[in-house]
Amino acid sequence: MRRVVLTGLLSLLALVAAPGTADENPLPDWQALHFKASKFFLTAHMEVRLEKTPAPLTDSDLLSSPEGRTVALPAHAPWTIELASSIAGRSSRTLVWFDPQTHSALQRLREKLGSRPYDKLSRFTLDGVYTRRRSPTTDAEADGPATTWSKVETKFEAYRDSSPKATDDNPSAPCGAVLEATQLLYLLPTLDFENPPGNLCVFSDGKLSRVLFEARGKTSIKIDLEETAADGSQRRREADVIARCVVVRSQALDNRSQGQLELLGLEGDLEIFVDEAQGLPLEIRGKLPRIGSVQVKLVGVELGR
Repeated sequence: MRRVVLTGLLSLLALVAAPGTADENPLPDWQALHFKASKFFLTAHMEVRLEKTPAPLTDSDLLSSPEGRTVALPAHAPWTIELASSIAGRSSRTLVWFDPQTHSALQRLREKLGSRPYDKLSRFTLDGVYTRRRSPTTDAEADGPATTWSKVETKFEAYRDSSPKATDDNPSAPCGAVLEATQLLYLLPTLDFENPPGNLCVFSDGKLSRVLFEARGKTSIKIDLEETAADGSQRRREADVIARCVVVRSQALDNRSQGQLELLGLEGDLEIFVDEAQGLPLEIRGKLPRIGSVQVKLVGVELGR
């Protein structure tokens, strides 16, 4: 299956694991997930790919932030999760580096191709997120690599939280870890939906938000997807499978406003159906701005490690 990527549908999270060795957090059986969503005359394709980096990172491997205290880098190799999408001739890519034990996001790269391209590199710190945005100023520049784009903008978005547990020394105290929403696609199968963790947070639009989970029981989901094994062999699966349903929403830590949470571009309360047998996210239901309700369905999976 060719690799593809989406802008409109794209754009959580993680339970905080106890300290241990990297072997306690094995990669799942899948290497890549392929999703598809259609609405009206538009069709979006998305690919999510999970990898382990070859070696541990050092500060020199990441964007240096002039503000905020550095998140301690793990002694073990971090993981990356990549989301690529395409719709109506436009494409984008998001790549996140994170600690597989604490699940804290370390750095995120967002790239938009096509009309008005840019790339945004963000470093997560204990006090906020520092972002460097690059874009071309001419068509000639746009044809070159992002490293040559001359318009460079930077900003530091501080964690602002008025909850009682937050302090000046630890503004994200109520959060076990601050994560990037794309991580939910592999972490959800590990959660106990009946007793979900309450300290998972995301940061968006300058606001820390806690992620909330509501178990909705089990249901039957019809699947039609292509499985690719480690040896390259393929088979098509059409079946009715039992899936666990969970509703995911967010709440600002000040408990006075709606949280900020977006997964695959979908907003609002998200219904996510996870295959009980394989732990695959089979379907995600939510809303797209100006479009309405959308269903994102798993159409392919690459298995084997």
